[in-house]
Amino acid sequence: ATLGSGIGGLANLAVFGVLSAFFTLLLLSRATPASAHLPFFDFIPGEWVHLIGIFLFAFVGLVVVSGLVSMTLRFWSERRREGVALRLGALPGAVVAAAVEALAHRRFRQCHTEEAAPAPQPWYLRAWAVHLSVMGGFLAMLLATTLDYLLKPIGSPVPPWYPMRVLGAVGGLVCLYGLAIMLFRAEPDGETHWRKRTLAARFFPVLLAATVLSGLVTEILVYLPMSAAGHAVFFIHVVLAMDLVAMLPLTRLAHVLYRPLALALFAWRHAPERQAAAAGAET
Repeated sequence: ATLGSGIGGLANLAVFGVLSAFFTLLLLSRATPASAHLPFFDFIPGEWVHLIGIFLFAFVGLVVVSGLVSMTLRFWSERRREGVALRLGALPGAVVAAAVEALAHRRFRQCHTEEAAPAPQPWYLRAWAVHLSVMGGFLAMLLATTLDYLLKPIGSPVPPWYPMRVLGAVGGLVCLYGLAIMLFRAEPDGETHWRKRTLAARFFPVLLAATVLSGLVTEILVYLPMSAAGHAVFFIHVVLAMDLVAMLPLTRLAHVLYRPLALALFAWRHAPERQAAAAGAET
């Protein structure tokens, strides 16, 4: 269970507040307040943001890996108690099946109840399409950020049509589309879990939307004259982005990592049954 679903929205807000204060003080310790006309990564040194990011990703990565290892060991132990033989030869096929399932959202399409409603929603408003837009947009932004870091110096100027900037902007808009539907559309009867209106359920979509929106505004402000307002937007975006990474194991964002592993383990567990069914169909 995540913090968002297990403890509640107030706990999310408390952790968010503590982390935001911590990252704010950390960033301000190296800020250069002398001029509002400084480029963003001179106002907050890019090397300092990068260093914080390395330690943050390393810590969160260790937490996530420990969770993935624990999940795998528990699965292995349970299968041994059941007397189920797991063949290593079936594992690659299970990984491929899990990847296809996660990307195509097949199980998501089968599980939601919207098609059974008196007035079914159009496909682009259904749960699977909304979830896919959030996931796809987020992954596009993550890829753009990674490639941007690898291919050019931090903060170096690029034109608006720079491929990584375009990829990040398109991914951000697609992600915001899904988040907007999650947060604002009217709820039919029989709502799915991701559309519940509790504070805990809404915390992660709101945090992600604020991070993406501040990032898109920052991308526009890069091409405008620098100002104190621009510095404030950039600073808020960096803090929110660090909050998002730090809270990854505690919010629904964690299922981006745990869900594919669960799908792979499930496919591995049932690989003999699928092979037997396929053999029976051939005969």
